[in-house]
Amino acid sequence: MSQLRHKPNHLPLYLAVPLMVALLAGAVLSQLTLDIQWYPMRSNPPERDYVLPGAVLRSLSLGQNGLLADVYWTRAVQYFGRQRLTHSTDFSMLLPYINPAVELD
Repeated sequence: MSQLRHKPNHLPLYLAVPLMVALLAGAVLSQLTLDIQWYPMRSNPPERDYVLPGAVLRSLSLGQNGLLADVYWTRAVQYFGRQRLTHSTDFSMLLPYINPAVELD
């Protein structure tokens, strides 16, 4: 009785390496395309969409009012610093960031 030798079920090295290089190149090109398309949104995000009123935040905070107040205070400080670094005189979002922090604290 002769024994049958089973060949391993894997891709030969001469096919695997070019396939991996092609897949990696495709992934890099896809990421670069996405970065180019999404750059305008990242460089100027619509900030007002992310600010909720204090009453809504209080109900969503699950009892962690102080923590959420600290988060909004930190966002206000970051916003102020970002506006100062860019020499902008538009501080229209400062009050919407500070109000929830004061209402929650």
